[in-house]
Order: sequence, then structure tokens, then C-alpha cells
Amino acid sequence: MAADNIAIKIDDDDDPTNTAVYNGTIEHVDIRLLRAESSERLMSQPSFDNKSLKESIHSSLKQSLEIFSKLLKLFQSFFDYTKLAWIVVIFSLIGAYMFMWLEVPIDLASKKEAYEYHLVARDVLLHNIKLIHTENPEDQDHRWKEAILQFESSIGIALPSLETDWTFEMAMLYAGTIYTTIGYGNISCKTTGGRLASIIYGIIGIPLLLTLPSLPASDYNESNMSPRSRAEEDEDVKRDPPMAAALIVTFGWIFLTSACFSVWEDWDYFTSVYFCFISLLTIGFGDISPANPQYSMLTFVVVIVGLALVTVCINVAQEKIAQLYMRMLEKMLELASVAESEDLLIPRAMPVLCEAQKI
Repeated sequence: MAADNIAIKIDDDDDPTNTAVYNGTIEHVDIRLLRAESSERLMSQPSFDNKSLKESIHSSLKQSLEIFSKLLKLFQSFFDYTKLAWIVVIFSLIGAYMFMWLEVPIDLASKKEAYEYHLVARDVLLHNIKLIHTENPEDQDHRWKEAILQFESSIGIALPSLETDWTFEMAMLYAGTIYTTIGYGNISCKTTGGRLASIIYGIIGIPLLLTLPSLPASDYNESNMSPRSRAEEDEDVKRDPPMAAALIVTFGWIFLTSACFSVWEDWDYFTSVYFCFISLLTIGFGDISPANPQYSMLTFVVVIVGLALVTVCINVAQEKIAQLYMRMLEKMLELASVAESEDLLIPRAMPVLCEAQKI
């Protein structure tokens, strides 16, 4: 109040020196007011102690962990959804490297040998032409033709046959390769009508053939399933599928028919076994195919019976895997129930143990 009175008194005077004193007093008062306001603001602000800092850090870590757990669950669900695709990719990579390791050295060696043989055959042709030119000029045309035929024979070039490949036996074999989805590739349609007919024939024949091997397979599985008792009949409990018997019959058929193909096609035994496996698995690379049309009907019978046996093996294997899976689930449920019963017994046993310790 004293400062205000002085300011008022100075305001009444017209002396310049008094005006300076007035201004200085006002500035002094303003500074004091600003300091007081700053102190009040500082006192009004909340104080950050260690407890609030720890809570802030804890909440930040909690949010980070929640985000990380959500991302982990998202990645896990994505992996569970695509794990079969990843297994197929890894299996394909393993197969690619395995076959390259097995086949590349032999392939390069055979190509190098064929390349060198081609160069030798060309040099022989050039030498024969020089001899024909320098020796007796009579009948040069005939000798040149013989030299050219010798060169073509040495590099595997032969005159095309004027007979058709579409005999009844080969046409029967081609029809069988369509609906069995084998496709050896030794014969195929070249016309638009033939290709269209192949498409329609496959659309009709493939489902028809798929029902044929499944009939003996289902009958075979049903004959080996029986309820053990009246109480178990409702649960549809089945005996273990005869996996060993199915494998023995299938492999026995393959090895037996391989011996027949060795006689029919003049193959070695391993080549015949390879042909049977490739055919019954419906792969059909086309590197080996029957060359004798008179045995095409026998080949057809062998393949159809073999496909039925392979289907039986696949069904039996599926049944075995399903039974193993159900047994694993039952075992896990038993372990879970035992663990749950033990967890319930522990709280009940605690008072008894405490009383025993007191005694």
C-alpha cells in the first residue's frame, strides 16, 4: 500500500524526477507480482515422485507386451493356417537339391559324350566326302548318299515310318492313360477334334475309374471292422487296420508284375519295378513306356488291379493315422483329468497336513 500511495502522490506532481521515481516503483511492483504468480504456479503443479514414474513405466511396458502378444498370436495363426503350404515348399526344395545332386553329374557326362560323338561323326563324314572327291569319280552320287546315311545313323537320325502309330492296341493304351491320369506321352492327339475328345473322355472316365478302386478298398476295410461288444457297438470301436497285410499284397503285386514286364518289354528288372511304381502312382513321366502293342491289354489289367491295391493301402493308412490321432487325444484327456484331480486334492489335503504338523 505504501508503494501505491507513493505512486499516487507522484502522479499529482508534474516534476520529471518524480515521474521517474513513479515508473521505477511500478516496475518494482510488477516484478514482485510476477514472482508471486510464478511461485503459485509452481506450487500448484503436481509433483512427480518415484511411485508415479514407476507406474508410468509399468503401463508402457504392459502396453508393449500386449502389442507383442497380439503380433505373436497373429503370426502363430498365420503359420497354423499356412503350415502345410510351407511343408510342401520345404519338401519341394529338398527334392530339387536331392535330384540335382543325383542326376547332374550323369547328365553332364552323357551330354559331353554325345557332343564328342557328334564331332567325330561329322569328321568322319568330311573325311568320306574328301575320299569320294579325290578317288574314282565314278558313281559319286551313290557313295555320297551312303556317307550321309552313315552320318545320320551315327547321330541317331532315322527315316520316319509310313505306318500309323494309331493301331487298336496303342489307341487302347492311350485311352487307358487318360482315365488313369498316367499319361506316358508316347502317343498323343495332334488334331483339334482329337484333343477335344480327350478332354471329354477324361471328364467322364476319371470319375468312373475313381469309384472302381474305392469299392474293394471300402469292402476290405469294412470286413476288418467289428464291434467288440454290445456296449462298444454304439461307440463304433474298430480293430486295428491290417496295414502290414495291405502293404505285403500291394508290393507283392508290383514285384510280380515287374517280372512280367521284364519278359514282355525286354527290360531289366529294376526298370520294370520303376515303371510299375511310376504307373501305379499315376505319375507317368513318359521316359519308359510299353513298346509292344500286343501286350497293351495285359498292361491295362495290371495297372487297374494295381491302382485298386494302392487305393486300399491309402485307405488303410488313413484309418491307421486316424486311430493314432484319437488315441493321442484320449491319452491327453486322461492326463488332463488326472492333473485336474490332483489340483483339487491339494487344497483339501492342506488342512489335514497343518493339523498333523501341530500334533
